[in-house]
Amino acid sequence: MRQHADILDQQESLGGPFVQSVLLHAAIAGALGILGFHNAESLGATFGGRVGVEWYQVDRHMALGLGVGVRDLLGFKETIGSDTPLALDATAALRYTF
Repeated sequence: MRQHADILDQQESLGGPFVQSVLLHAAIAGALGILGFHNAESLGATFGGRVGVEWYQVDRHMALGLGVGVRDLLGFKETIGSDTPLALDATAALRYTF
């Protein structure tokens, strides 16, 4: 009879993935800075609105949902330029409630 190897028995170092993650985030932040988005990595407030609809099936526990919203992202405002950056985000959801 064949035995299955348990992958959780082998220890792996987290140093490599951690360093790769830090380098990737630094590269993205550097690219945004070079492109003129100096405040993209700083914390700030966003303002916007959102609307959505949920449709409950015959079973009251299941619902389908759709939502759409617009918000401003002041952190992505270019250093040279005066346009207010807007983001459109949309969601689709399948929800189960007990």
